[in-house]
Amino acid sequence: MNRHILLKNKRKKLQKEREEREEREEREKFQAKYGADEIFIDVTDIVKEKFIEDNILIIPKDSQFNWCFGDPIGGVSKKLVLKIKGEKHSLSESRNKNFEMEL
Repeated sequence: MNRHILLKNKRKKLQKEREEREEREEREKFQAKYGADEIFIDVTDIVKEKFIEDNILIIPKDSQFNWCFGDPIGGVSKKLVLKIKGEKHSLSESRNKNFEMEL
């Protein structure tokens, strides 16, 4: 292979690694999981779609999590676990106040 092709391949590899790193860092900034005990499902995309607007997360107290996310384990009280900028927040299915946070 000539030098030009090697450099082009190296650039592609570095670009892909950078994109993967940025995607991983973005996922680590905000994650949402729903479930109980050892059974949790990733609901990050659903939370982003339903509860985030203008970089503000608002989860109303009357939001029915089973309707939003499905029921990963029936007959058990579940919680929504949010990881926001490295900090964990846990919301039970029944809450007496809205959860609001700027992202």
